[in-house]
Amino acid sequence: TTVREKVGPNPATTTINIKGENLEAIYMYNATGQLVLTLDVKNKEQSVIDASGLSSGIYFMNVISGNGGSALKKIIVQ
Repeated sequence: TTVREKVGPNPATTTINIKGENLEAIYMYNATGQLVLTLDVKNKEQSVIDASGLSSGIYFMNVISGNGGSALKKIIVQ
């Protein structure tokens, strides 16, 4: 099952906003596949990630919903 969510802005500089239905968890990986951020956002419809502490580069965000769905998004942090 896929998750219908909105992630932005992309590219990001200070924050990354995630909106979706019944969000459960967010995992963020750097370009080499290393897990750099884990957020437990149980039953939320919106979450904000502080991107100011992340190094510039390409990241992949795995957004998990409470209904078992997931989506993988590419995010650029400047």
